[in-house]
Amino acid sequence: MALQLTVTCPGGMVFGKMIMHFSTKYRTMAKVTDFETWLTATGIQSEEDAYDLYSSIGNFEGSGRFYTNKEVTNDGYQYTVRAEGNEDTLFLESDEAKFAFFDHLANNYTESEEGDVDRWYKLRTKLGRID
Repeated sequence: MALQLTVTCPGGMVFGKMIMHFSTKYRTMAKVTDFETWLTATGIQSEEDAYDLYSSIGNFEGSGRFYTNKEVTNDGYQYTVRAEGNEDTLFLESDEAKFAFFDHLANNYTESEEGDVDRWYKLRTKLGRID
């Protein structure tokens, strides 16, 4: 797909032309709200990945291959999470969604007791058992 832009001066003289080409083979990034769909596409490969993701969301920063942005809304906060290798963004629309995601991550990607991913990771690190 191409877009042509022509700039003319008063009197009709053409000042410049620009043709921009756009590829339609790339899809746009989507905001995903389904935890498992996004996690599957992201490919959590190790316990360290799980902890980096938890840390990124909890601290609103980059950690490992994850980056989280926190935005203030009228009702509280919302979070967008990006992962290297995944074009889609995980969208957590509230603090409740963030904590639900933490529970899902803890129950499905870690062996943490009572959903305490921080304590689980620190214990695993002390024991030298981080994959």
